[in-house]
Amino acid sequence: MKIPAHVTAFLFISALSSYSWNDSAAGDPRREDHDSSADSYVDGTTGFSLTPPKDWQVARERTAEGRGLTVLRMIGAAGPNQWQQILVRQSAISTRQPVDQTLRQVADALELEFSNVALQSQQTQQIAGVAGGLISATYMREGGRKLRIEAFVETGPRSMLWLVYDGPADRSVGGETLFNELLGSLVLRKPGLSEDELAQALEAGKEWLSSRGEKDIERMRDIDEAMRIEENGKPVGFLTLVSVRTAHEGKPGIELRERGWTFDPKGSVQRVQRNLFISDDMHRERWQTSTTVLVPPTGDRPAYLEVATEEALRSDAMLLSNQSCQFNQPAISNPALKLPKTYMPRAIVRLLPMLAGDVDKPRRMAFTVFDHRIADLLVKIVEFKGPFKLPGDHQARLFRIDEQEGAAGEPLSVYVNKDGIVQFARSGRVRMSAWKRKDAEKQFGDRVARAQAQMDEMERAYQATEQRFGRQAKPTPPPAKKK
Repeated sequence: MKIPAHVTAFLFISALSSYSWNDSAAGDPRREDHDSSADSYVDGTTGFSLTPPKDWQVARERTAEGRGLTVLRMIGAAGPNQWQQILVRQSAISTRQPVDQTLRQVADALELEFSNVALQSQQTQQIAGVAGGLISATYMREGGRKLRIEAFVETGPRSMLWLVYDGPADRSVGGETLFNELLGSLVLRKPGLSEDELAQALEAGKEWLSSRGEKDIERMRDIDEAMRIEENGKPVGFLTLVSVRTAHEGKPGIELRERGWTFDPKGSVQRVQRNLFISDDMHRERWQTSTTVLVPPTGDRPAYLEVATEEALRSDAMLLSNQSCQFNQPAISNPALKLPKTYMPRAIVRLLPMLAGDVDKPRRMAFTVFDHRIADLLVKIVEFKGPFKLPGDHQARLFRIDEQEGAAGEPLSVYVNKDGIVQFARSGRVRMSAWKRKDAEKQFGDRVARAQAQMDEMERAYQATEQRFGRQAKPTPPPAKKK
């Protein structure tokens, strides 16, 4: 089991992953029942949710290509050395037009884009409860016939959502069935906030950020916390967080060091290492994240490592970042970003409940945060809901805080004590709760030591192989300074 991205990243404000939060279970964060929507994918920025095909790779992105902006890419096997993919795209429209006219334009575009196109069908139909269109065609590429299916629906007066399938035309692959099932799971999510309410929340967030200073950085000192991670009610790992005084390029500040381990019942192990630095004046920050997954052997395939890294460096309003998704390979640098005044530093994000103060006071704020998956900024909405009592336990008085991505996101609730320290957080099958470090070490210490030793041995063997064949990759440098 991989820890959900929004849990590993910050525990609170975060990048939502394919896990979602079922608010009907929010009444008692200790409930262990399974959330049936846990495998759905929710995009609160674009405003949709769907259920990806089982065992497919799902990658969020923001790439301009073709007739719009690709916001989600799903890839699955279609046979030996064959692949199929489904893209979700968003496009802007200047003027509204009938569905059948859009269908004709899509057909013309396919004829121009591909060779030997044979239209299979084109029709208007209801998609996610709204009038839309669907067109399918086959074409020739690389000596084989391929299948292309496109479905579209108008999501607003100026925007459309597209689902695009590409794969082998061989019916045994089941591309049409997969696509129709995906289309049937599509839900167009209505914004929970109006444009005015979102603007007010962003203004409140900006005012709160402008009032932060060295006193808040000082409050980050001497942090030593642990969280237990459970899946379907069973302990599968833990996270620890400590803070240390340090300096970066002569700037004194605080660094948060987070370490996490999860152990999947099927044998895979995931290690997360994250360092988040912020200077005392809050003008400089740097973060480094490494996620390593030890995949166990299956059949003739030996065990191997999956490694992903993320780095970023901020100076004032300029952010430089990069990421790598392959072991020992150079990172890919992202375009530099100029940050708005609503931008929240990642270390502040990580400890927002503790730094916010007045956790018993209902209020709403919104911020922009950086997301490596899309190499861009996302809007996060934070709503303080006030006091919350655990059913049957009148001694434990907690305070609920909801966070979500964008106006159409799926809320994730966390429960904090009066000091803003997270006591419970749950998303889908995964629940986290406050723990003692000594208990984490007692339960998982031996398993961590064995997994760490195996990871180290595999990394040394890989490095030796690279050096022997002269393929040693150069170490990835930190993001370069802006000149």
